[in-house]
Amino acid sequence: MSIPVSINATVLTSLITGLLAITILSFTYYKTKQLMHVNIETAIAKGIDPVAVRCAYADSADNLCLVYSMTHRTPDAPSTGRK
Repeated sequence: MSIPVSINATVLTSLITGLLAITILSFTYYKTKQLMHVNIETAIAKGIDPVAVRCAYADSADNLCLVYSMTHRTPDAPSTGRK
C-alpha cells in the first residue's frame, strides 16, 4: 500500500530553483578553486610567492593571509626623483 503524495506546484518550483542555484554556486566555487590552483602553479614557475597569490583570492578574515601580511612589509614606493 503506497500513499500517494501530491506536491504543490509552488513547492516543486521552489525545490527546482533551489537545486539549480546550489548547482550553479557549486560549479562556480569549483572553477574558482581550479583557477586559483593554476595561478599558484604559474606563480611557482615564475618565482612569485605562492602564498601571496593564494591571499589574493582569500577572504579578509583568512588567518594565514593576516599573518602573512603582518610579517611581510610592503615594498617601498618608487621614488619620483624630486626633492
